[in-house]
Amino acid sequence: MTSFAKNLSPTPITADSPRPDFGTAGQAEPDKASHRASDMVKKGRPEPALKPSPALSHEVDGTAFDAAWKDEAKAARRDAFKAKRRAQAAQSKSRAFKRAVTR
Repeated sequence: MTSFAKNLSPTPITADSPRPDFGTAGQAEPDKASHRASDMVKKGRPEPALKPSPALSHEVDGTAFDAAWKDEAKAARRDAFKAKRRAQAAQSKSRAFKRAVTR
């Protein structure tokens, strides 16, 4: 053996840490674990929305799409009609006489 091996103590040297061990920290403070399971956390947690199978939702989705499509087409026709009426009203307000009117 070397002289270094003779000087080693039979018990290992441990350093004291200012922080507690992870396993004992959770057991020592059970109040913090109860805060993690609060109602506010449960309400804010995202959850997947349950959707019906494609066979069941085909008719419902198709009906909703058709209704949205018809509403959009109706709004486009209404906007085109309004634009046409505004153009006609603007044209009728700014008429210029072609000949001079004598009185």
